[in-house]
Amino acid sequence: AVVVADNVLLAAGSRVEPGASTTQAGVWRSLDGIDWQPADRLPATNDIRDLAYADGVLVGMGNDPDSPPWRSLWYSEDQGRTWNRADAEQINDPDFTLEALGARDGSFVAVGQSGRYSTDISEVYTVANRLTSGDGRSWQGGTLPEYDLHRMQRVVAVPAGFLALGDEVRYSI
Repeated sequence: AVVVADNVLLAAGSRVEPGASTTQAGVWRSLDGIDWQPADRLPATNDIRDLAYADGVLVGMGNDPDSPPWRSLWYSEDQGRTWNRADAEQINDPDFTLEALGARDGSFVAVGQSGRYSTDISEVYTVANRLTSGDGRSWQGGTLPEYDLHRMQRVVAVPAGFLALGDEVRYSI
């Protein structure tokens, strides 16, 4: 993921420290897109899957497959140098996943899906979910069963707000 924050380029993903066997989140900063410096690493997450920036707040969505909640949200108010875990109680549900972040005018949105199993476990149903935040620090929301979408995968800022893209999927196992 790459985002511009007040004329600073920020790229995020994962890295492996020399001698380590697991990945850690990594965030890199650049003023020119050529020379990159690592920012402080994020605690307790294996990578950063997406970034969003608005009004001085950078939000990162992490992935930690080793312990619930497998997704986490982090925020930085100093262009990625230091990070704090955002308050998003909904992602403590292990079936609740996040796929993408968007930001505009100080507002943030995260979209994804929640998985549900049929009673005989022969089918997996998913329901779209959405979290919103007015500051990147505290998040609200949940599943969106009223929409005929099973997963939202991307979100972009548009003049009227946000546009989320998803699909209608039923997985059979």
